[in-house]
Amino acid sequence: MLPVEDDPRDVAYRTLDAFTAENEELDKLLASLSYDVWSTPTPSEGWTIARQVAHLTLRAQDAIEAMTDRRRLLLTVERASPSPHHDADYGGLALANRHPETLLTQWREAREQFESTSHGILEGDISSLPGAGSERLVTIATAYGLMRTWAHAQDIFDALDRPRMPSERLWYVADLGIGMDDPRFTAHGVLPLGQMECRIELASPIGALWIWGDPTAAARLRGTAEDFCLYVTRRRTRWEVELTATMEVEAWMSTAPMLLAPAGRGYGPISA
Repeated sequence: MLPVEDDPRDVAYRTLDAFTAENEELDKLLASLSYDVWSTPTPSEGWTIARQVAHLTLRAQDAIEAMTDRRRLLLTVERASPSPHHDADYGGLALANRHPETLLTQWREAREQFESTSHGILEGDISSLPGAGSERLVTIATAYGLMRTWAHAQDIFDALDRPRMPSERLWYVADLGIGMDDPRFTAHGVLPLGQMECRIELASPIGALWIWGDPTAAARLRGTAEDFCLYVTRRRTRWEVELTATMEVEAWMSTAPMLLAPAGRGYGPISA
């Protein structure tokens, strides 16, 4: 559900700018930490701060490889699942044991390479997909990267008990959550939210109203963008967020986090 009415290149560049800003926010926090703090447990069971950063590093490296391979890029975007070559349960654990300074440097290098690869594709220096198809997929891959960074950063902010100011970049996280169309929904007997006759109204961090769907639909979902994003990425339980939804939407609400944020890869549920 990322914007399609604008020029695809403009959308891609805006998404990259948001991705950069999201990572810079986390970088600023990590750079301020003493090395001993990196071993602090986070709300995702079994994951320290270092493990969270290791996961982000490996996923960025995986995305870089996928960006120049049409088949892998499509698979990465459609499934939004970790590559078997960079499984965070194994590679992430080993990488997390490195010195925090080394890990921080590797994460920075990985995300900077992802950004440069994305710019290279958009500027025609790297061949991936022809024309707007390439721009569209770069946009989606970058938005998923932004969502991943935001969610794992939330774990780190929570582990440190630090306040976090929500930003308008939450739009990308919310849009991906709403637009998710996973075939596993069918297995659960649930219609994807983007296919429902539904109106979604989320209050942005600056007080604007973000709207998706049919304005005349009886099915509704309302709340703040922050609460919605915390829920669909499994950073908060249903009872910890103030979201109101009709019965049809509640069925989707109970299923979506399991698909968007599978447990066991740093997305473990937080105890109520």
